[in-house]
Amino acid sequence: YRSSIMVEDNHLAESLEQFLNHNSQNFRLGGAASRGLGKVEIEANSVEPDTDVSSRIKLFNKVLQQRWQKWAELFGNLPREERNYFTLNLQSDTILTENWRRTMVISPEMLQQFTGMNAPLILEVAYSSYDYVSGWNSAWGLLKDVDLITNKGGVYLFSTIADKTKDWIQALEKLAKKGVGNRIGEGFGQIEVCSEFHTVFREDAV
Repeated sequence: YRSSIMVEDNHLAESLEQFLNHNSQNFRLGGAASRGLGKVEIEANSVEPDTDVSSRIKLFNKVLQQRWQKWAELFGNLPREERNYFTLNLQSDTILTENWRRTMVISPEMLQQFTGMNAPLILEVAYSSYDYVSGWNSAWGLLKDVDLITNKGGVYLFSTIADKTKDWIQALEKLAKKGVGNRIGEGFGQIEVCSEFHTVFREDAV
């Protein structure tokens, strides 16, 4: 298994790496650990996260414009507003809440709340599915509440006016490190902005 822990403090990240590697064989996962089950070995490495949101958004819009022009040649002139587009890709299962209700869609209002931005935003399209998750709280010895989750792999396409793109890039860079939704500290809500996957078309696939 491979996982990651986002730590903004470099000194704390180094200390955590040293601790994990020094105690690499002292961890046990799952139940019945007292009977010898669940022993694992952990290897930790520090790497810089890929948060170059600006170049990915530029590439995404460049490829989108090229595809739009190609469709215009086939189907005639297709009007297109002067807007910039970006996607949010769920890299892990995500627990989303809006107005105290569970949801599986990141609305423009939710994204504005996550980023602290008030700039205009439109959700163009969303692809997502749901499931349910629970768990066991070892500290309390009780089952965790059942949560509705949005499955990893969900994609949301947003657009904003060109003048606000720079502001959104800065906000999205921070959001990519932080994550979205609830229980982020447990690994939920990890996202990627404008995955390179979206720039590979069927005719170019390997």
